[in-house]
Amino acid sequence: MVSGSEQMQGAERYLVDEPSVIHECMDGEVLIVNLKDGAYYSLVDCAAFVWNALAAGAGHDEVVAGLERRFEAAPGEVARAIETFIPALLTAGLLRPRADAVAWRDDEVVLAKQPWRAPSLDRYTDIEEHMKVDPVHEVDERGWLAPGSR
Repeated sequence: MVSGSEQMQGAERYLVDEPSVIHECMDGEVLIVNLKDGAYYSLVDCAAFVWNALAAGAGHDEVVAGLERRFEAAPGEVARAIETFIPALLTAGLLRPRADAVAWRDDEVVLAKQPWRAPSLDRYTDIEEHMKVDPVHEVDERGWLAPGSR
């Protein structure tokens, strides 16, 4: 098995591991559910920015540059944090390497930098057992109930 850091070095861009991973951004918080294992995740602040940028096709360097525009951090601190955060997303099965190139632009206007706090991947498993017995979570690529899943 390839570790998250080895995958990050080999693939600059990533895809959300759909359809087994679903995600939604609400009021600045990203909620992610891994339908394979029933775990769900909450990403806030810079972690939410990282997820949304990666899901939209941004690469490692673009994510770092976007964070450096938004947050006050010591030189190299943002890059070091992202070098551990992206592998954590890969290891959790939320992202997978992307082979094709995608254009991504960071057009958001940043009026003032915020204090830096490294991104964290907050994992919750309190609904894991419910997810495993729910037959509706087995869906096809369009989100419809998969044949033979009942």
